[in-house]
Amino acid sequence: MRNYKKKKDSPPEFESFIYTLNLLPNDLDQFKDKMHQLGQQFVKEAFVKLKNEYDFIEHVSTVSEKYCDKLRQLVSPQLATKFSDRFIVADFREALDFFRGLADDKTLLKHILLGFEYSDGGDFFEKPLQRFTFNKKDSTLVVSGSQLVEILTRNKIPVERVRECPGCNKFFWAKRLDAKTCGNKKCVDKLSGKKYQIENKDEINRNKREKYYEDNGIAFCSKCVRPLSTHGESDCQLNGVEK
Repeated sequence: MRNYKKKKDSPPEFESFIYTLNLLPNDLDQFKDKMHQLGQQFVKEAFVKLKNEYDFIEHVSTVSEKYCDKLRQLVSPQLATKFSDRFIVADFREALDFFRGLADDKTLLKHILLGFEYSDGGDFFEKPLQRFTFNKKDSTLVVSGSQLVEILTRNKIPVERVRECPGCNKFFWAKRLDAKTCGNKKCVDKLSGKKYQIENKDEINRNKREKYYEDNGIAFCSKCVRPLSTHGESDCQLNGVEK
C-alpha cells in the first residue's frame, strides 16, 4: 500500500534515498575502483604487515581509523556529513561495505530505468540482488538484499515516475509524465539549448514526427517513423507498428 497522498508525489523514503544516490560521483566505475584499492591497501596494512604486532585489536583499530579518514575524503563532503556515524564507528570494512552498497544500488537503478524504457512489460534483465558478507564475531554468512529494491517494492514505486536527468545525470521524481529534466534551470537550458538541438537533431525530428502521426491517427512504422501508407511492413524490414 502506498503511504503517500498522490501517485505523482514522491514517497518520502524514496525521495530521501535518491537524494543520497545523487551525492555519489557520476563516474561510478572510477569510484568503485578507488574503493577497491582502499580495501586492498587496508588488508595489506592491517593484516599482512602484522608479523611484529602483539596487540592485534589495537593495531587493526588504528589502521581502520586511518582508512576511514581516507574513505571520508573519497566520498563527497555532503555524503560524508550525512553518514558521519559510519566513520565514528571506526570500522573501515563496515563503512566500505556500506558505500559499496550505495554505489551498487545507483548502478542497479540505472539498469532498472533502462530496462523499463526498452522492455514491453515482461522480464527485461536478471541481476543478482543480494550481498554476502561474514559476521566478524563467529564467521557466519550474512545475506543482505539491495536497499534500493526493498524501497521500490515496499513503497510500490511506479518506475515511470523515476528519471535520470540528461542535464546533470541525477535521478529525479517526475511529477509530470512528460518531464524531461529535473527542473533545474541549467538543465532545462541545456536540453533546449542550441548545442543540444544540433547534437540531437535526428532524435528531435523523430519525436516530432511521432507526435504528429499520433495526434492525427496516422499508422507509422515504430522504427523508421514513416507512414505505413508509403511502404508495406515487409518492404521496411523493420519490426513493430504503431497506430
